[in-house]
Amino acid sequence: MTLRNVCVGGGALLLAACGSGGGSTTDTGAMQALTIPSQMTIVDAQGEQTGSLRTPGVARAGGSDYDNDRTRLWVRDESMEPLEIINEILCYVSQCGYDDPDVVNAGPYLALIDVDRCRTNGEERGGQGQQGGSSSDRVEYEEWMIDSSRASNTAPHIVKVWFDSDEERGDNRRVATRMYVKLTIWESPSDTSPYGKFTLNFKCLPRSADPESTNAMFRGTLSTVDRQDGRAEYTFYNSEGDIEATPAVGEFAMRMRARVITEDGGTSGQAFTAMEQRYDWGQGPRSENRTFHVTYNADYLARKKVAGTEEVHVFDRNDFETMAWRYGLYRAVDGSRVELRSGFPLRTAQGAHGWVGYHGMWFPENVTITNGQTLYRETYDPNVTPEEFTAFVQVGKLHKRERVELTLGDVLQEDLWWWDNAGNSIVRWTGSDFVRVAAWSESERRFVRIDPAQSITGNFQPMQWIHFWSDARGDLNVVWPEQGAPNNVTAVTAWQDSVVNGDSPELANGDMSLLGYFQAPRPLCTQSQANFVEGASPFFPEVYEPQNGHAYTFRKSDLMLLQGGEPVCFANGVDPSNGPSERGVWSGPLVTEQPTQVWEIHQAAVSYSWEYGVQDWNQYRTVKDSEGAFVTFDEPLVIEYQHDDPSNARMHGKIFRLEYQGFGELHGLPYEERESGRWYPLITIPTGSIATHAEVSFRVKILEGEQHMREVQNPLQVIQEQGLDLDTTLTPPADVYENPAIGAAPTIATPPLFVGGEKQIVSAN
Repeated sequence: MTLRNVCVGGGALLLAACGSGGGSTTDTGAMQALTIPSQMTIVDAQGEQTGSLRTPGVARAGGSDYDNDRTRLWVRDESMEPLEIINEILCYVSQCGYDDPDVVNAGPYLALIDVDRCRTNGEERGGQGQQGGSSSDRVEYEEWMIDSSRASNTAPHIVKVWFDSDEERGDNRRVATRMYVKLTIWESPSDTSPYGKFTLNFKCLPRSADPESTNAMFRGTLSTVDRQDGRAEYTFYNSEGDIEATPAVGEFAMRMRARVITEDGGTSGQAFTAMEQRYDWGQGPRSENRTFHVTYNADYLARKKVAGTEEVHVFDRNDFETMAWRYGLYRAVDGSRVELRSGFPLRTAQGAHGWVGYHGMWFPENVTITNGQTLYRETYDPNVTPEEFTAFVQVGKLHKRERVELTLGDVLQEDLWWWDNAGNSIVRWTGSDFVRVAAWSESERRFVRIDPAQSITGNFQPMQWIHFWSDARGDLNVVWPEQGAPNNVTAVTAWQDSVVNGDSPELANGDMSLLGYFQAPRPLCTQSQANFVEGASPFFPEVYEPQNGHAYTFRKSDLMLLQGGEPVCFANGVDPSNGPSERGVWSGPLVTEQPTQVWEIHQAAVSYSWEYGVQDWNQYRTVKDSEGAFVTFDEPLVIEYQHDDPSNARMHGKIFRLEYQGFGELHGLPYEERESGRWYPLITIPTGSIATHAEVSFRVKILEGEQHMREVQNPLQVIQEQGLDLDTTLTPPADVYENPAIGAAPTIATPPLFVGGEKQIVSAN
């Protein structure tokens, strides 16, 4: 689930409020700001650190960055799905700073929210296969409008939030929406009141609707409940459509509920959770119901699924599996954090706010950035004239690919993305065979596991160049042996990737000449070629004679690849939507010199690849300064890490080349889809592990992660011995929703005050 799917049918609700999610008050002169909890869980995570979140420019009192940067862990269980949404809400709270002294009672302000920060299972990964995973490298933000106020130290703290999204609903309609949120806080969390006292109401409306409308696309409430018995309680209720009615074709209804009561300082309690859906996407009415009764003590959690076939499971609260989502990187010698100049905020002349960095440029979906458009660097000092930049937008980009030597044995049993005429698949090398383990299902919009796995060895011919994508390795190329079958020592080529720009040394003497032999892209790709209709392809037939390579020119003036004088891109009017090229087209290796033998291009130390497409991540999008030079940013730091976990036979001993892109962003680890439909990392790097770059050692630390309790094998015995009562159950929470009624979104002329949770400092630089 993502913040961008805020009004998506099919069960993907995502709402977020604003604030900084602490448990204390902040002195704002005579005024104190109230806060809400940073998490509301049934089971606390193990191993959570006590350090603080990163605060740029603030000196720390003792200890290194490695010691002080906080690890945030949370616990997930199937019964906790509504709590997962709650904690996404609270996670986004930490990025908005509503209790900052500079914003309370200061009027509306903007924040850019890092939408990846609070994802707990990654994006839906359908369709990466042939084209690789360029989109995973982008920084993506949502622009939020916030107003934080408190009339006095005895009055409630009111936080109002508005944000927009243009989203595709489950019936493939795109709807322009606006979210309205009202958070009312009467009391901050404390030892005697662990959740504090607050109510958060939200609703989603079409953007054109009256802000006061009660005809919400969906709406809901997260609220604490007053009690007089020493226990703490909160409820969550969220609904869309009529869950009791039979849906018509294209209709969706959902209801998500949770009620949690804790006692003994949160070590024991009960919960009711439910996720219900009804929909019809053209295959007839369908329904899902996941309703649970939960009881727990300090050592165990028992849950009973009461929808459909009753199931009882018991989990050990002291035995966890940890999966990390974000990491920090620190110099081993002194524990100092590795800092990278990743980018800076921009705005258009019309006031739209964005960001530019190493991996490109971001603006909201409804903002079109054109080549040559004037953009301005955000300045937080009204006395400083903002620096001007010129947008550079090209339909494609040329990747420089520096060879990394591997073998099939190095990728043994790893999930690899592969595309053929049958569609997108996940395949594995078993040690003796390539097998298909999952295939993309358009009707289910996910990968469906194949059991038993199917051999695909018969798909390949001698000397055939084969392209895979690996979450852990990036692009992988294999040449099928001229004789016999591959084995664990068969060469695999992986590539360290960077993008060629106008200031790259390759273009120091002007245009660049290239040759292509395998998966060489055609110019002006047609509709049939884009979608591989009746044998058509966006690529020329493979060439095996060195003198017959397809000649290309990479033009310095506009960074465009040409073939025969024609641009290599989609022809005018081509729409690759819902086809193999929807996520873009990638060429095979392009080389600067004619090889003696064609197969030698797979062994070249450096080669190039052209990517183009209609998605912004397929395009080269950056800025030039006032002198026409491309603005440069720090490249990701490539580190090597060897995984040490004898209990994980698939991954033990493997060496991974990872990209550290800045605080929290470590990319290149392998993922897999579990039965729940969620994607999880195949390995977790333990805090304190060593990684290296050019013989320099770095220490890795988990910053955010998810823990799963391990199930006990004798649940009924544990229930009896522990006195866990699954028969005395909580009643479902009532729908206590109140229309937020916060009015129209304000017009805000000032730049975002927070970007990805970091407060922007007033500066002339």
